[in-house]
Formats: sequence, C-alpha cells, structure tokens
Amino acid sequence: MENGNNQNMDLWHSVCITDPTQTKKIEGKPYQGTSPKAYWLIQRATETFGPIGHGWGVDVKDHGFQKIDDVTIHHWIVITLWYMKDGQKCCFDQTAGSKALYKASTGLVYDEDAIKKSKTNATVKALSLLGFAGDIHAGYWNAPGYQQRAFDHYYSNSKTVNSNQQAHQQQATGVKETKDVQQNVSESKPKRTENQLFNDAISAINKATDTSVLDAAYNRFKGTTFEKAIVAACKNKKTHERWGQA
Repeated sequence: MENGNNQNMDLWHSVCITDPTQTKKIEGKPYQGTSPKAYWLIQRATETFGPIGHGWGVDVKDHGFQKIDDVTIHHWIVITLWYMKDGQKCCFDQTAGSKALYKASTGLVYDEDAIKKSKTNATVKALSLLGFAGDIHAGYWNAPGYQQRAFDHYYSNSKTVNSNQQAHQQQATGVKETKDVQQNVSESKPKRTENQLFNDAISAINKATDTSVLDAAYNRFKGTTFEKAIVAACKNKKTHERWGQA
C-alpha cells in the first residue's frame, strides 16, 4: 500500500517512527510486546503541536470506578485529546482503564495511581490513532532489520530515513516492514560526528530495556574503531541486567 503522496498521511508519517531507546517491554499482561514510553510520546506531541495546553492537550470527559468481583475494582476513563491545526481545534475521544484494587500473590493491592495510569494509557492510545509510534502499533516493529533502521533514523549520520514518507512492503514470510525513504532530514537535525554518535549509543545502551537496542548499536558500529567499546558496553549491560541467564 503506497500512500507517501497522500497529504492526509503527512502527520502520520512524520511521527510514526519510534526511537528504539524509548521503548519498554509490556509486562503484567497476558500477551507480550513492546510499548513506546509515554513521556517520550508527550515530548513528540509537544514537538509536533506545541506546548501542552496551547498546541494540544487532554481533557477528562468522564471517569469512574467499576466493581469487577468481591475484591477487584477497575478504574475507567474517557478522555478527549485535542490539537491545533491551521488555527482549528481538532479533537476526538479515547478510553482506557487500570486496576485500582486487586488481589496479588502478596495480598490485597490498592493502586493510588490508578487514575493517572488510566489517563496516561488513554493518551498513548489516542496519540497512536494520529500515527505516533505507528510502526509498533502497525506491527512493523519486529520485522527483520526494522529496529536497526529506526535506530539509524535517530542516531546515524546517514539521514536517509525520514518519517515524512514511509511505505511498507509485503515480505515473503507475510511480515510487513517499513521501507527506507529518501528525503534528507539534515535541515532539521544537525549532522553529528562519529564521537557524538558513539556517546549517544553508549547512553542508549545504558538506558536499554531490552537487547534490541544493544543489537542495533552493535550493528551500527561493527567494523569501526568503536566496535570493541560497544561490545564491552553491551556485555556489561547484559551482565548487569542478567539478560541471557537462566
């Protein structure tokens, strides 16, 4: 499906690529996956629309608590996300929820942050409908080589990947992945030296929540003078997090 020339998709394509260093594993759910960090999405929305409360914002339309069983109480929320475009206020609703009271293996748990979590979850879901972190929600994230290209988009001198024009293709395995696009974005992001990119990679490794960031950093600096240092940093991170250990 090619829609790179469709102006209706301009916003979507400008925000759909996710920084691999700004993701986290989904935990506490019956399914596995990757989720973009909420605060990073708020930053991206601010970059796109302007300061919250001025260029965009989230209003609570309704919320409440629902008793699920004798113990469990669920908090639900309906928000209205709005943003300004060409002087016009655009808005739409989204829902979410979280457990406020539930029984765990350690006993009864009351989550005083349930309302905040519900609002945050609803905000993330709403932003995804505009295309924010669209590569994750659309299923491109685990396609072969995609996370490396996303990493290069944010941390490589070679600015051939631009979120303004993103297309995808059907792989032989049936897995869709995003193509690299050719518009240069050097005008919006200053070119960085290899030393700066290396320092960024080390910082990303230290903040990594899974091994995908480590793999992307290694592939980026493989065969360079920084390879040994990257390998050492990845090894230390894996040891510290006990990744790969039984």
